[in-house]
Amino acid sequence: MPDPTFAKDQLDQADAAPDYQLDQADAAPDWGDHIPFDGAPAPTLPKTVELTWPQWYVAAQVGLLRYITSRQKGLEHKYGYNGHGAIDDIQAAAAEFATSLAMNISWQAGVNTFKDPDNGEYTQVRVTKHEDGCLIVRKEDPDTHRYVLVIQEAETRFSVVGWIWGGDAKQEQWLTAAGNNNRPRAYFVPQQELSTW
Repeated sequence: MPDPTFAKDQLDQADAAPDYQLDQADAAPDWGDHIPFDGAPAPTLPKTVELTWPQWYVAAQVGLLRYITSRQKGLEHKYGYNGHGAIDDIQAAAAEFATSLAMNISWQAGVNTFKDPDNGEYTQVRVTKHEDGCLIVRKEDPDTHRYVLVIQEAETRFSVVGWIWGGDAKQEQWLTAAGNNNRPRAYFVPQQELSTW
């Protein structure tokens, strides 16, 4: 079971930013026994990515645009989240950019696409600042999407830890409110349960 001392803050971070869509590969080659990671060769995880300052600047601009357009449309965070404003959207955009670099696929940097995949055809990125943080998947998240856990280690450094299919993440043993009964329960998947290829 996740450690409740950090789980509430991690739950907040998981709800902070909407999901975004990235480009997908035109044609996926035959990978034999390996399922391709959205058309790219399967990366070896965990993998640390250090964004350059120009890359971080681009991610920050995308995150800020997401924040502003959501506020203009009167959209609020889901699941009772009271976040850190634009910082959450910037963190999410930077994590997506870092993940696309780790997987060697392009980043479209979509704005207000919400539950659409972040990378490729069916990959969602979830970010936390907690070194031992869990991957959070919600009941209504698609079972057929791949969920990737990313840890922000420093302002521009991210560790792409591992992934799990949405359907595989939805196990009763991982379902918790993480010590916050004012918010709906979610599946907190421990890092050791994630695939790392």
